[in-house]
Amino acid sequence: MCWTAQEAAVFLRHCIDLTDPVAELYEVIMGTGMRRGEALALHWTDVRLEDRVLFVRYTLSNVDISRPVFSAPKTRSSYAWIALSDRVVAALPRQRDRQHVQRLTAGGAYVDRDLVFTRRDGQPLRPEYVVRQFHRLTDTAGLPRIRVHDLRHAVAVVASRTVT
Repeated sequence: MCWTAQEAAVFLRHCIDLTDPVAELYEVIMGTGMRRGEALALHWTDVRLEDRVLFVRYTLSNVDISRPVFSAPKTRSSYAWIALSDRVVAALPRQRDRQHVQRLTAGGAYVDRDLVFTRRDGQPLRPEYVVRQFHRLTDTAGLPRIRVHDLRHAVAVVASRTVT
């Protein structure tokens, strides 16, 4: 099951209206087709806003609930440059600004790992948190529940509707 283009737009507007701390993460997943783990492992050094591209170099997963691990992406073809839409190009500076505030608020407790999406202390976001937050936002937006993984398929739906 996948959302329609209209449902995807409702969800993204809802996240931004709430100024949800992971709104830009969902924007990037939907706007690029990246897997959740690839987006969670994205480093700022792999983002080239001026060229409107990013490079998928890693994926993040949990070996167990307490230890996130960076590893190679799921497939060889996942190592790739991805072109960025206007929406994603706009979302990434918002995320950088949010992270700057987090860094200032956390002070010396902030661990800078160069990750684009982090917890308030700079540590990697936990995949299970991203799923729980996604379901909460989906419910409050009044949308049918889908998996976070399905967001990457929404790209195809939106792209096919935009072209035709």
